[in-house]
Amino acid sequence: MAFGVVADVSDKILATKILVVATLHEFHDNLLTAKSLCLKYLERVNSLPEVARSCELVFSPQSNFSSKILCLSGKSKRDNLLNEVAEINMTVYNHLNESNQQLVPSAISFGKYHINPLTDMILYRLPKVVTELPEELTEFISVCYSEPYIFASLSQNDSLNNDVVAINCRTGNIRHLFGHEKSVMSVCANEKYLFSASFDKNIVVWDIASLDPVKILSGHEGCVKSVCLTAEWLFSGSTDGTVRIWSLETFSCEHILNVAKPVIKLVCSRRKFLFSLCGLNEVQIWDSIQLKLLHSFSAPGMPYSIVANDNYLYILTSSPSETTVQCWNLGSLTLNLSFAVSTNFVKCCDTPYFFCGDKTIRMSSSASGKLIIEQEVVLAGNVADKIKTMWMNSHELFVLCRMQNKQQFIVKY
Repeated sequence: MAFGVVADVSDKILATKILVVATLHEFHDNLLTAKSLCLKYLERVNSLPEVARSCELVFSPQSNFSSKILCLSGKSKRDNLLNEVAEINMTVYNHLNESNQQLVPSAISFGKYHINPLTDMILYRLPKVVTELPEELTEFISVCYSEPYIFASLSQNDSLNNDVVAINCRTGNIRHLFGHEKSVMSVCANEKYLFSASFDKNIVVWDIASLDPVKILSGHEGCVKSVCLTAEWLFSGSTDGTVRIWSLETFSCEHILNVAKPVIKLVCSRRKFLFSLCGLNEVQIWDSIQLKLLHSFSAPGMPYSIVANDNYLYILTSSPSETTVQCWNLGSLTLNLSFAVSTNFVKCCDTPYFFCGDKTIRMSSSASGKLIIEQEVVLAGNVADKIKTMWMNSHELFVLCRMQNKQQFIVKY
């Protein structure tokens, strides 16, 4: 079936699927050829006018009333089209990535805007079950990912656990890691090590290959509430009013930042920023390279968390009726906008979007707060009735959800 002579867009999509599968099979021992051919197929399908128009209706920040009407009409057909395109791009990416062939598919363009089919079309992919969770694993306090594991600290029966759960995404096996005397509050990981922070004032370093503890980092005089990583440093925040900075090579404490108030949350960005939420409502922005305080301010309301991507810092404040999100521009260190979301704000990701949700997943623009996509989690006809938490790993969205039949799953998009 030749792509160029097929008229109908659905047939063009089908032709692309056939070409991709045949290429990956035929050239399984010649990955450079497979990559080159698949990139051509993806470029063709991503440049189809019907695909570009569908993306424009969904993603354009300049939507008006007429475009909203168009967006509602033919929604099912458009969603099916974008689902097919998203799945094709992801299939090729996963196959080549497993063989250490990094692939960057061509963008879907309309006007001056460009849509990345991997990161922007996450919710148009079908959810895939990572593992089913037992009923007692109810609430994730902190979660991180390092291939092939999901690591989480837990709350169980309204009490915090003193272990870390390691979930193998390849096998579904669950292992409990015991190394703390008191509750684990925060976890983070890189390719080699997992770091867990606890009320016992210590940080335990775990070898990811063996899941064995290799080091205990001591020095904080209060419980360690939060940890985060850059390429060179581990940052730990404590109720003792300090942030300790540990070398990832020697595991020694190289610097101490005196923030003067109990640290609730630390966040590192891939740029030079370190963010700390301290005391009742103080937010501090640090230069993580020069270790200088750049800006501090009091957030309105009762902030309970902060999240960040490369361009924005989000401060989450709660009230009985809604969550308010403050969005700060990291280029100018100024408040960009503030908006309320009626559902539980869950996770901001490393893309131009944030995700929130209670019974559905809502993907909204980081820049404007505009809702882009809203999707139910559906597995074999069973619909999720509770989105418990979400987190990002690169271009994949992980979701912990409870289904209507009370089963709990971790799924990924």
